[in-house]
Amino acid sequence: MPGITFTTDGSDSNFFIFVVESPFESEVRSSTSEGKAIAQVLALSGVPTQVLAVADAEELERCIRIDFVRAGMHQHNGRVPVLHLSAHGDLDGLKLRNGAVPWSHVANWMSDVNWEYFGTVLASISACRGLQGYQGALGRHPERLPFMTLVGSTAEPRWGQSAAAFVALYTQLAYGSSIRTAVEAMRWASRHAEWDFVLGDELVALGNSIDLTLGEILVARRDLIDRVHSQEPLGPA
Repeated sequence: MPGITFTTDGSDSNFFIFVVESPFESEVRSSTSEGKAIAQVLALSGVPTQVLAVADAEELERCIRIDFVRAGMHQHNGRVPVLHLSAHGDLDGLKLRNGAVPWSHVANWMSDVNWEYFGTVLASISACRGLQGYQGALGRHPERLPFMTLVGSTAEPRWGQSAAAFVALYTQLAYGSSIRTAVEAMRWASRHAEWDFVLGDELVALGNSIDLTLGEILVARRDLIDRVHSQEPLGPA
């Protein structure tokens, strides 16, 4: 079963972070945890963060499809949901403590979850080649983009670079920066120029969505939910 390793509370943030990580045995022994490092820093900015550790694909699927949804619906309703996956990886998929999981499986699980959240999941992939691998899996199912925004690297950042980058991303978002500005801050903070992002269909339909803050996205999210409930077509009138 997935294990909760660290949790912080926050009352002022308009988003919450749900970290799922799969450290190898050597990293467990050395207490290496990107999620815990992020949570401790973001607690100072009032951003609620939950960190769970998984060992295999079955536990990862449960965390994404069940635990992440429960956290958003029951503990953080009204906040933008951020799913942060931290693990070793390559173009084929994520490398877990016990085994591996292809990007196509992760994309399928997230597609269902993103539907539950009305297309508003911000997905952070902290894994080598994560952005490339994930986009490669989506190429076979382009009609179902399982995120509002996808953030990751096209190269191989070190652990320290990843932690610094995502702390910068979430800190910028917490203080009202746009997605584009926050990702630029990732590159400067980590000295890793290969961080990038992809927008899902819902944000593309909003126009200049890369310059929206999460507060503005929340407003758009409520409009999106209203449209879904009224069965109006998505996109600008």
